[in-house]
Amino acid sequence: MRYISFDPSGNFKEGKGQTGWVIIKDSQIENFGQLRAKDYKSRMEYWKAHTDLIIEKEIDYIVTEDFRLYKNKAHSQTNSEMETSKLLGYLEMYAYNNKLTIKKQMASQAKSRFKDKILIHKGYIIKDNNGRTYINGVNVSNHIVDALRHGLFHDLILKKRRKKNEMGRCNN
Repeated sequence: MRYISFDPSGNFKEGKGQTGWVIIKDSQIENFGQLRAKDYKSRMEYWKAHTDLIIEKEIDYIVTEDFRLYKNKAHSQTNSEMETSKLLGYLEMYAYNNKLTIKKQMASQAKSRFKDKILIHKGYIIKDNNGRTYINGVNVSNHIVDALRHGLFHDLILKKRRKKNEMGRCNN
C-alpha cells in the first residue's frame, strides 16, 4: 500500500501556503516534496495540484494533518478566510468521490510522538550544524518533516493494528 501524508496549508490568498508531502510504501519513504501556493495562478490551481499529485503517484489513501482553530490562535485568525480548512474539505470530497480513505490527525499527535530526536535516531532525518534538515541528502522544509511525522504516526498505528490482529488469530 502506498499512501501520501500531507502537512497542508491552503493559504493561497495570503501567499504563504506550503504543503509538505511524503509518500510512504511498506514503511519506507518513497518520495517527498512541497507544493507552494506562489507557484500557482489561483487557489483552485494550487489545491488541484494536491489531487494531481495523488493521481500521478497512484496513491492508495491519504493521511493528513487536521485543522482546529485553537482558542489561543483565534484572535490572530480574525478575518481569515480559513483556506487550510477549505483545502481539507476539498481533499475530503476528492477522497469520497474517488473511493479513497482519508485519515486525519491532530498536529500534536504526530509531533509529540516523532520529535526530531527520534527522527534522527531512526535515521529518517539528519540535521547539520546550522539547523538545516535533510531527508535522503536533500535539504527539506519543516512542512515536509511534519508530513513525515504524520506518515510515520499513521504507520505506527497500522503496525499496532496488524500486531493486535495477529495476536487475536493466535489466541483462537
